[in-house]
Parts: sequence; structure tokens; C-alpha cells
Amino acid sequence: MRCPDIVISNPARFPSQVFFASKLAERLQDSPHIQIPRITGGTIEALDRASEQKRKSLTFREAEPLLEIGSRYELEHWRNRLFAQFEDNAEALLPDSSLVKNKVSRAEEKPAEAVNPFDL
Repeated sequence: MRCPDIVISNPARFPSQVFFASKLAERLQDSPHIQIPRITGGTIEALDRASEQKRKSLTFREAEPLLEIGSRYELEHWRNRLFAQFEDNAEALLPDSSLVKNKVSRAEEKPAEAVNPFDL
């Protein structure tokens, strides 16, 4: 049995769009795609400071309690976006998608309300 192709992009590490203009990307255009969300420079710096404080390289989970609330929320959002994409592509990543036991809770998208600019 052949494993399905999956495209994983990390724009923070490889910001160039050269790959997406290639023949390989054209061949993989119908494959599942996972994009690793970006983390702001301020949160990365806070993670580095936390690692320096503990005098070892910390994982995001280990560093989280040492970060200010904004960076903790950002990492939570980052993790949720990544896990939601993994869940959406479970059939390409796992032998059986029913193996996913803990589902990501997703907010229901609400349609945008029309705004009359003359009522502002």
C-alpha cells in the first residue's frame, strides 16, 4: 500500500515561494497541505529568555508557565491551529482516522454582518 503524499510548509523557516512554482508542487497540488503557523518574534524572544533562565532548552509546554499571558495565548492558538490541521488530514497521516480520540474544539464561524457606513 502506497502512503499518500502530504505537503507541509513552514513559512517561518522557508519564506520563499520557489517550491510552489516548481513541477513537484504542481504534481502535489491535490495533496493534503499543512501549514505550520508563524509565532511572533516577541514570543520567540520570551521563549529564549525562559530557556536562559532555566539554563536548558525548553519545549513550548515547559516554557509556557514562565511566559506572559499574551505569549501563552499565542502558543495555545498556534497549537490549536496545528492540531486542527492534523485532525483534518488524519486519513493521510494515520492508518485509521478513528484513532484520533481527542478532537480539537472549533468555534462556529458566524457570517459577517453588513455595516452601513452612514450609520457609524
